[in-house]
Amino acid sequence: MGVLAAALIILLTMGPVLINYRARSLRIEQTNRLRTLGLAVRTLFTDHPEVTLTNLNQLAGSGLKPKDLIDPVNGKPFTLVGPIDEEILQCPSTIVIYGAAATANGVRNATLADGSVQGLSVVRFSEQMKARADMPNKWQRKLMRPESGQN
Repeated sequence: MGVLAAALIILLTMGPVLINYRARSLRIEQTNRLRTLGLAVRTLFTDHPEVTLTNLNQLAGSGLKPKDLIDPVNGKPFTLVGPIDEEILQCPSTIVIYGAAATANGVRNATLADGSVQGLSVVRFSEQMKARADMPNKWQRKLMRPESGQN
Protein backbone atom coordinates (compact mmCIF):
# COMPACT_ATOMS: atom_id res chain seq x y z
CA MET A 1 0.00 0.00 0.00
CA GLY A 2 2.86 2.39 0.84
CA VAL A 3 4.54 1.68 -2.51
CA LEU A 4 1.28 2.44 -4.34
CA ALA A 5 0.85 5.69 -2.45
CA ALA A 6 4.44 6.71 -3.20
CA ALA A 7 3.95 5.91 -6.89
CA LEU A 8 0.74 7.96 -6.94
CA ILE A 9 2.46 10.93 -5.33
CA ILE A 10 5.30 10.75 -7.87
CA LEU A 11 2.82 10.52 -10.73
CA LEU A 12 0.82 13.50 -9.46
CA THR A 13 3.95 15.62 -9.12
CA MET A 14 5.36 14.53 -12.49
CA GLY A 15 2.08 14.98 -14.41
CA PRO A 16 2.50 18.70 -15.12
CA VAL A 17 6.14 18.17 -16.08
CA LEU A 18 5.15 15.51 -18.62
CA ILE A 19 2.40 17.74 -20.03
CA ASN A 20 4.84 20.67 -20.38
CA TYR A 21 7.38 18.34 -21.99
CA ARG A 22 4.83 17.27 -24.61
CA ALA A 23 3.89 20.87 -25.45
CA ARG A 24 7.55 21.88 -25.64
CA SER A 25 8.44 18.97 -27.91
CA LEU A 26 5.56 19.88 -30.26
CA ARG A 27 6.81 23.49 -30.46
CA ILE A 28 10.33 22.28 -31.24
CA GLU A 29 8.96 19.99 -33.96
CA GLN A 30 6.90 22.90 -35.32
CA THR A 31 10.00 25.12 -35.46
CA ASN A 32 11.97 22.41 -37.26
CA ARG A 33 9.23 21.90 -39.86
CA LEU A 34 8.86 25.64 -40.41
CA ARG A 35 12.63 25.89 -40.91
CA THR A 36 12.48 23.00 -43.41
CA LEU A 37 9.68 24.74 -45.30
CA GLY A 38 11.61 28.01 -45.30
CA LEU A 39 14.63 26.30 -46.83
CA ALA A 40 12.41 24.61 -49.41
CA VAL A 41 10.91 27.99 -50.40
CA ARG A 42 14.36 29.59 -50.72
CA THR A 43 15.60 26.62 -52.79
CA LEU A 44 12.53 26.76 -55.05
CA PHE A 45 13.13 30.41 -55.83
CA THR A 46 16.86 29.91 -56.30
CA ASP A 47 16.19 27.20 -58.89
CA HIS A 48 13.02 28.71 -60.44
CA PRO A 49 12.83 32.49 -59.90
CA GLU A 50 9.89 32.80 -62.29
CA VAL A 51 7.61 30.65 -60.10
CA THR A 52 4.82 32.06 -57.96
CA LEU A 53 4.09 29.99 -54.86
CA THR A 54 0.37 29.89 -54.16
CA ASN A 55 0.14 26.60 -52.28
CA LEU A 56 2.49 24.66 -50.02
CA ASN A 57 1.79 21.53 -52.06
CA GLN A 58 3.93 23.11 -54.81
CA LEU A 59 6.90 22.28 -52.57
CA ALA A 60 6.10 18.55 -52.66
CA GLY A 61 8.71 17.84 -55.33
CA SER A 62 11.52 19.31 -53.26
CA GLY A 63 12.07 16.25 -51.09
CA LEU A 64 9.53 17.18 -48.42
CA LYS A 65 7.40 14.51 -46.83
CA PRO A 66 3.63 15.10 -46.56
CA LYS A 67 3.99 15.37 -42.77
CA ASP A 68 6.35 18.34 -43.24
CA LEU A 69 3.38 20.39 -44.44
CA ILE A 70 1.37 19.64 -41.27
CA ASP A 71 1.68 21.66 -38.08
CA PRO A 72 2.34 19.17 -35.25
CA VAL A 73 0.78 21.51 -32.69
CA ASN A 74 -2.74 21.33 -34.13
CA GLY A 75 -2.52 18.67 -36.86
CA LYS A 76 -3.59 21.12 -39.59
CA PRO A 77 -1.57 22.32 -42.59
CA PHE A 78 0.72 25.29 -42.08
CA THR A 79 -0.60 28.57 -43.46
CA LEU A 80 1.09 30.08 -46.50
CA VAL A 81 0.83 33.85 -46.69
CA GLY A 82 0.71 34.06 -50.42
CA PRO A 83 1.06 34.33 -53.22
CA ILE A 84 4.82 34.48 -52.88
CA ASP A 85 7.07 35.53 -55.70
CA GLU A 86 10.77 36.33 -55.88
CA GLU A 87 10.15 40.02 -55.18
CA ILE A 88 8.36 39.24 -51.90
CA LEU A 89 11.43 37.30 -50.79
CA GLN A 90 13.56 40.43 -51.21
CA CYS A 91 12.17 41.73 -47.91
CA PRO A 92 13.75 39.33 -45.37
CA SER A 93 11.40 40.13 -42.47
CA THR A 94 8.23 39.29 -44.40
CA ILE A 95 6.19 36.40 -42.99
CA VAL A 96 5.71 33.68 -45.59
CA ILE A 97 4.48 30.69 -43.53
CA TYR A 98 3.13 30.46 -40.01
CA GLY A 99 1.99 27.85 -37.56
CA ALA A 100 -0.79 27.32 -35.06
CA ALA A 101 -2.13 29.89 -32.65
CA ALA A 102 0.13 31.58 -30.17
CA THR A 103 1.37 29.73 -27.12
CA ALA A 104 0.23 30.51 -23.59
CA ASN A 105 2.97 33.14 -23.37
CA GLY A 106 1.70 34.81 -26.57
CA VAL A 107 4.34 33.69 -29.08
CA ARG A 108 3.59 32.39 -32.58
CA ASN A 109 6.23 30.77 -34.78
CA ALA A 110 6.56 32.05 -38.33
CA THR A 111 8.94 31.47 -41.22
CA LEU A 112 10.28 34.71 -42.65
CA ALA A 113 11.30 35.35 -46.25
CA ASP A 114 14.97 34.88 -45.39
CA GLY A 115 14.20 31.29 -44.31
CA SER A 116 14.58 31.91 -40.58
CA VAL A 117 11.94 30.99 -38.01
CA GLN A 118 10.97 33.61 -35.46
CA GLY A 119 8.81 33.46 -32.38
CA LEU A 120 6.68 36.59 -32.71
CA SER A 121 4.50 38.17 -30.05
CA VAL A 122 0.82 38.58 -30.91
CA VAL A 123 1.34 42.32 -31.45
CA ARG A 124 4.44 41.84 -33.62
CA PHE A 125 2.73 39.09 -35.61
CA SER A 126 -0.26 41.37 -36.29
CA GLU A 127 2.03 44.20 -37.37
CA GLN A 128 3.97 41.89 -39.69
CA MET A 129 0.77 40.50 -41.21
CA LYS A 130 -0.56 44.02 -41.82
CA ALA A 131 2.71 44.98 -43.50
CA ARG A 132 2.52 41.78 -45.60
CA ALA A 133 -1.06 42.57 -46.64
CA ASP A 134 0.07 46.01 -47.79
CA MET A 135 2.75 44.50 -50.05
CA PRO A 136 1.39 44.19 -53.57
CA ASN A 137 2.11 41.00 -55.46
CA LYS A 138 3.48 41.10 -58.99
CA TRP A 139 0.03 41.14 -60.59
CA GLN A 140 -1.04 44.12 -58.49
CA ARG A 141 2.26 45.88 -59.28
CA LYS A 142 1.64 45.29 -62.98
CA LEU A 143 -1.80 46.87 -62.68
CA MET A 144 -0.36 49.89 -60.86
CA ARG A 145 2.26 50.54 -63.55
CA PRO A 146 0.97 52.47 -66.53
CA GLU A 147 1.58 50.78 -69.86
CA SER A 148 4.28 52.47 -71.87
CA GLY A 149 3.00 54.56 -74.76
CA GLN A 150 -0.31 55.44 -73.11
CA ASN A 151 -1.29 59.02 -72.33
